[in-house]
Amino acid sequence: ATYRKISELLEEAASAASGENDLLKTILADLRAKNAEEPKYVDVKITSLGLTPDKFTAGGAPSATADVLRKLAGDPFADPPQYGTAYDHFGKGKKGHDACVAFYSLTAIGSIDTMIANFLTSLQTLADS
Repeated sequence: ATYRKISELLEEAASAASGENDLLKTILADLRAKNAEEPKYVDVKITSLGLTPDKFTAGGAPSATADVLRKLAGDPFADPPQYGTAYDHFGKGKKGHDACVAFYSLTAIGSIDTMIANFLTSLQTLADS
């Protein structure tokens, strides 16, 4: 037999079990109850920051690679700060500084993820017994 849904397979298995498999019948009842629930939809509004992208992916979407984020961020923690392109876009001052710090933080998170994936995870396999 061909089944289009898992629930169809479970229905047949539960009817064929004829009382032998209460767990299967419980799973099927739970699945029916879940399918009967009203779906939960949430409206999400995505707005643009208004930045003009200068680098694109192969598919034509704006790129958000580490080098793009670094260009937007600059180095807001340097002495004196060396702000990226986000500084002017967000009106300089505190808003521009905060925007550069936010982009800088994104690059730092990416660096941490890379370090964990490429370095620390490899060390786990080399740990002493």
